Amino acid sequence: MTIAAPAKTSVLAKLTASVMEEKKAAARTLTPVAGEAGAPKPALTFPSDMDGAFMSHESMAQSARDIRRHATSLIVIADAIDALSGIDTAEGWRPPKSATEIKREKEHAADVRAKAVADGLVEGADETESFADRQTRLAAEAQAAVFKGWTCPDHGKAVEKVSGKGRAFLGCPDCNQFER
Repeated sequence: MTIAAPAKTSVLAKLTASVMEEKKAAARTLTPVAGEAGAPKPALTFPSDMDGAFMSHESMAQSARDIRRHATSLIVIADAIDALSGIDTAEGWRPPKSATEIKREKEHAADVRAKAVADGLVEGADETESFADRQTRLAAEAQAAVFKGWTCPDHGKAVEKVSGKGRAFLGCPDCNQFER
């Protein structure tokens, strides 16, 4: 009796077998076809969520709707309690004002002030002074308040001088200090 040598598998046969196994594994996963639901949306996790619980987009949208519904019903209940007790507990709480509301309030305050000035209830601007004269006066007052002008720290004097290059500057008549 003869003993047969073990059959050797060729490299090509091994490679073919591995490729066929990969194809079989890939065929096991199903993909949706037209008319079926698409792939699920990725779920989100919140940074403060220590348990690592996930919420899908649909769950988050439903939670937002529930919170708004509950908030509305809580405000209705709080208003009813105020009506029954006769005490306005919402006095300290108001929703923030919009930029339009703030502008409207400022305009109303300016209108009230203008009416009070016209009625003589509040002292307003000097009506004998024209607008251009008032602007000139106010500009001069502002410049005097901001730019006080240079004076010599030793003598407290200053005169206008002209440099050799023709530039005007302030300098002390008693010493060689000047405005820097």
